[in-house]
Amino acid sequence: MKNAQGDAGATAEFSDDMTAGSQQSRSEGSASENLMRNALDSISDSVIVVSDHWKIQSVNAATFEMFGVRQPFSLDHLPLDAQAGIQAVSQGCLPKYHMEYCFLPSSDPDPRWVAMSVAPLRDFRGGAVIWHRDITQDKQLADQLEKKAAMLDDSSRQVPGVKYLFQIFPDGSHRFPYLSEAARDIFGLSPEEAQADAEAVFARVHPEDYIGLITSIEKAAGNLTPWEHEFRMNLSHGERWLRAASRPQQLENGSLLWHGYAEDITKRKHAEEEHLCNIARNRLEHEWAERQIRESEERYRILFEASPTAIGMADYDGRFLACNPAWHATFGFSDEEFRHTSLDALLVDPAQSGFLMTMRVSGKIRSVQLELKRKDGSTFSGLLNADRIEMKGRNVILANILDISEQKRMELELRRLQESLELRVAERTAELTDVSQQLMQVNREITNELKERVSVEHQLKISRDRLVSLAAELNLTEERERRRIATELHDGVIQDLALGKLRLKMTQQAEMDGVTSLIGKAIQDIREICFELSPAPLYDLGLPQAIGSLGERLARDHGFNFSMRNMLQTDSMPADMRTVLYQTARELLTNAVKHAGADHVTVQIRHKLGMLQLTVIDDGVGFGSEFTKGFGLSRIGQRIDCLNGTMRIISKPGKKTIVVIVVPIDLS
Repeated sequence: MKNAQGDAGATAEFSDDMTAGSQQSRSEGSASENLMRNALDSISDSVIVVSDHWKIQSVNAATFEMFGVRQPFSLDHLPLDAQAGIQAVSQGCLPKYHMEYCFLPSSDPDPRWVAMSVAPLRDFRGGAVIWHRDITQDKQLADQLEKKAAMLDDSSRQVPGVKYLFQIFPDGSHRFPYLSEAARDIFGLSPEEAQADAEAVFARVHPEDYIGLITSIEKAAGNLTPWEHEFRMNLSHGERWLRAASRPQQLENGSLLWHGYAEDITKRKHAEEEHLCNIARNRLEHEWAERQIRESEERYRILFEASPTAIGMADYDGRFLACNPAWHATFGFSDEEFRHTSLDALLVDPAQSGFLMTMRVSGKIRSVQLELKRKDGSTFSGLLNADRIEMKGRNVILANILDISEQKRMELELRRLQESLELRVAERTAELTDVSQQLMQVNREITNELKERVSVEHQLKISRDRLVSLAAELNLTEERERRRIATELHDGVIQDLALGKLRLKMTQQAEMDGVTSLIGKAIQDIREICFELSPAPLYDLGLPQAIGSLGERLARDHGFNFSMRNMLQTDSMPADMRTVLYQTARELLTNAVKHAGADHVTVQIRHKLGMLQLTVIDDGVGFGSEFTKGFGLSRIGQRIDCLNGTMRIISKPGKKTIVVIVVPIDLS
C-alpha cells in the first residue's frame, strides 16, 4: 500500500511534467513529444495518458509488454470497474482512483496481478494518467506467507508461547504477517491488532529495554544471524518478562522475514531474582550476625567491667578465672590473690558450700543467700546467682554476688515500721468506728428532721392552697358584698334621694335651689360609688368590654388617650378570675393616671398556649425598681399569686411603663 501511494505521487508528478511538456509542445513542436515518448518508454511500469473525451493520447512500451497485446492499445482491455474509475477521474468527478485486479495476458498462460493508480492531468485540457504496476510477485509472496501462517497456527497450538512472522522492508517499515492466538497472553494484543499495527507491540516494551531490543534486532538483521533477546513488557495485568528468538530469511523483494517464537519467562526471572536476593540476604545476614557477635562481645565486656555488681568466673572446682572491678572492691582481694582463692574460701560458714554441687547438677543457681567474708575479716550478707556457660571449649561458672546487708537492715526496719503501722491502723480503726457510729446517729437525726421538714412543707402547701381558696372566696364574697351594697344604694338611697329632690322642687323654688343641687351631687357620687363597687359591664358584657368602658370613662375624666386591643375569642372564665383581672386593670389604669401622668394608655388582652395575658402600657414618667412595691403593685401581686399567675414590670425613669400579667387558664 505504501508503494502504491508512492506510485500515485510519482504519477501526479509525472502528469505535471507531462502537462508542462504538452504546453511546451505547442510552442516547440514534435521534438519535445519525441523526448516525452522516450521518457515514457524508459519506465518499467505501464503508463497510459487519456483525454477527458476518453481518447488515448499516449501509451509507453511497457504497457504492451504487460498486457501482451499489440498496437493500437484499447481501454477495452481493462476491467469495467477500472474503466469507470478512469472516466470519473478524467472528467474531474474523482480526485484520484486506485484498485488491484487480476487478468490473464495474451502472451502468458499465468494470471497476472497489477495495481492501477489514476491521477488527473493538471492542465486546462483535462484527462488522466493511468499507472499500472505489476504486483504478481507481491501477491505470490503474500500467499506463501498465508500458507506459512496456517502451518504455524497448526503447530503453535501444540506448544506454549506465541509464534510469529516478522517482516522488515528495505525502506525500514515492518509488520507482523502472522501471530498465533497466544499473542493475546504474551503481547496483550489480538493477532489482528498486532498485524494492523506492529508499533502497538513495540510500544508495550519497557522503556529501559526498548533501545536494547531494537539494537539487537538491527544487529541480527545486518549479519543475518539468529536472534535471541530477553526483555520486559508493560501489560494491563502487570510487568512481564519475555524471551524471544527468531532467524531471518532474505526474500526476493529485498525484505527480511523472521520466523520467531516468544514465551513468558516471568516466573523464571522472578525465581532468579529471588535466588539472587536470597544469596545477597544470606550474605548480609551472615555479616550482620558476625557484627552482632562482635558488638555483643564488646557490649558484654563493657558491662562486665562497668557493672556495679560483683561478677566473677570460676571453674567447677571453685577456682577463680576472672573477676570484674566490682568483685575486687567487694571482697578487697587483688586479681592475683583471687587466682589463688576459691569460692568456698569466701564463706563464713563452710556448710553453705553445697551450692557448688547444685551448680554441677542443675547448671544454675538463683537467689541463694550466703554469709561472706572480706579480706579484712569483715562479713556481709550476699545474694548469689550463677549460670553454667561454655568458654573456650569448657564449662565455667559465671557468678554474681549482690551485697544485701543494707537490704536486710532495711527489711528489719520495714518490719518494725509495719508492726508500728498495724498498731496505729488498729487505733485509727477504733476511732473511725466511734466516728462512724456518731455519724450514723447524726444521719438518723438529719433523716428525722428531713421527714419532719417534708411533713411541714406538705402542711404549708395544704395551708397555702387553703389560703388561695380562701382568698378567692374572699374576693367573691367581697365582690358579692360590693354588688349588694351597690344594689341597695341604687335601689334604696338613690331612689329616696331622687324622691326627696322631686318633692323639694315642688316647694318654693328659690329657697330650695341649694338643697336640690347638694342632693343632685350626692346622687352622682353614690352612682359612681355603685359603679366602683360593682361595675355593671363586667357582668353584663364581660371582662374586655368592662375594662374598655372603664378606660374610656377615666380618659374622659382625666384627659388622656386610651386604646383597647381585645384578641380573645371567648370570655368563658371563672367569676373570681374575671373580678381579679378587672380590679388589677383598674388599679394599673389609676396608677397611670394619678402617678405616671401618661398621655396615652393601651390595654391588651389575649390568650395563647393555655395562658391569659393582660398587658397595660403607658407613656408616662416611669419609675425605678425601688418603687415596684408601691402604687398598689404589692396588692396586685398578691391577687395574681392567688390565681397561680405572674406579674412582670418593665420601667425606667423617663421611659414608658409596661406591666404584663400572665394567668394559666384553658378557654377552649
